[in-house]
Amino acid sequence: MYQTVYEQLCRLDELYGDLLQLAEQKQPVLQQNRDREALQTMTNREEALVSEAAETERRRIQAVEQIASALGMAPETLDIRRLSETAPEGLGEAILEKGAHLQELLKRLRAQNEMNRQLLEINLSFAAFFMDMVSGQNAGIGSIYGASGNEAEAALQSARILDSEI
Repeated sequence: MYQTVYEQLCRLDELYGDLLQLAEQKQPVLQQNRDREALQTMTNREEALVSEAAETERRRIQAVEQIASALGMAPETLDIRRLSETAPEGLGEAILEKGAHLQELLKRLRAQNEMNRQLLEINLSFAAFFMDMVSGQNAGIGSIYGASGNEAEAALQSARILDSEI
């Protein structure tokens, strides 16, 4: 079972490494805010990697639960350090090193994803601002010009509205 845990940790390391690389590639695409197709392709790839990571994590947890059961421990008390202490010689150190590397990788991935989230928010804010500007201009056209397209007609309509309220 320890070998299974180590193999799942190695696979998670690969998957999260791929996710980090993809997140780093996504940053310039978000900064340029032009290539929707590339962004969609990256998002689809991300979803596949996250799904595979979730399945790999599920298998890792099952292996840890089996080890905990064999040791007579509650699975939640068997962290990576305790797991490495109970592992066969040589494998314990490898599990500990892989766990430390994964922790660092996840830290970098979180930071990159936060940067990408902020860029996405900026892009969405700009799109909302642009849409407000466009819709505001369209609304302004109707209030400046009358049905015939003459400015004077619009001014008369405004005056009539004001006159009726006085």
